[in-house]
Amino acid sequence: LKTIIVDDEPLARNELRYLLNKIRTFEAIDEAENVAETLELLLYEDYDVIFLDINLMDESGLDLAKKIKKMKHSPYIIFATAHDTFAVKAFELNAIDYILKPFELQRITQAIHKVEIALETYSVKSNNGDLSHNAQTHTDSIEFPQAVLPIEVNERIHIINLEDIIAISVNNGITTIHTKTE
Repeated sequence: LKTIIVDDEPLARNELRYLLNKIRTFEAIDEAENVAETLELLLYEDYDVIFLDINLMDESGLDLAKKIKKMKHSPYIIFATAHDTFAVKAFELNAIDYILKPFELQRITQAIHKVEIALETYSVKSNNGDLSHNAQTHTDSIEFPQAVLPIEVNERIHIINLEDIIAISVNNGITTIHTKTE
């Protein structure tokens, strides 16, 4: 896998790089601290995944994600941020995951696993000739088997598969979602 870590905080980039190296061996882990550096890296290389902070010095990570999604070979986007309030917008931009600072090895491992599954799905489809030959990005051509719902519980974002929801109830303005496991 080839990845870019985009964050204007050097310590956050170092922490994420350290955790990524604990998970697996990457072909490349490049870093950028702003939009211009990121776009320059993307101009010369194809990356599989980009870890993108929401608040960057010169522009919003959400705005950068919109630009990245327009690229012919856009990488999968994992938002890596301290702001849980943008999760819904991130998933509207087809982010493959959304992880919160401080980073946890388990969450980063889950996010990388999602990318690996998506890349395998894309590879199988392209080898079987199922992809059209237009300028569509590989992220737009993947059909994910399950619809998901991002929700906030105790200041953390959890992703729930819609198929796992058994019931939803509202009592005194509090929404409770009952799933198969919780």
